[in-house]
Amino acid sequence: MSRIKRLFAIIVAALAFAGGALFASSCAEDDTEKTYDVAIRVGCTDGKTYEFPVGTNELSYEIPYTGKGRDFTVEEYQYDGRPGFEDLWITPNMYRGDFSVDILFYVEDEGYLNIDLLGIKEPIERGKYILKVYTKAPILDRVNFSEWTLNFIIY
Repeated sequence: MSRIKRLFAIIVAALAFAGGALFASSCAEDDTEKTYDVAIRVGCTDGKTYEFPVGTNELSYEIPYTGKGRDFTVEEYQYDGRPGFEDLWITPNMYRGDFSVDILFYVEDEGYLNIDLLGIKEPIERGKYILKVYTKAPILDRVNFSEWTLNFIIY
């Protein structure tokens, strides 16, 4: 009889433990399906940083002509409202390719053309350009929108 009581006590304890664990996990906030707004900072080799605050996905600037090429990269990004990431600016992983940057150059009567396809590596000449920033990496799959645009004119 004492074996039956002991076996019954073990089964009751195991069920109580499993029930408590199930209850605790159901109370935790499920973060797996949630998406977040993101702010990004785009840096340029001329020393300027262009910040896209949360909710802003397009900016426009006029940049003075210097005769030097400009290279643009995403320097940092920040999740808005994601638990544990509230005030943290994250440096993208350049090897994983968190972001890609395309630069388009406006050609009269032809519209915007990709400067890489034109054989241009960096915007140098006077004219209208569009910089497109895209998210690519799986770590950023929780971003509400994944494209930012920087319109700029070199005058």
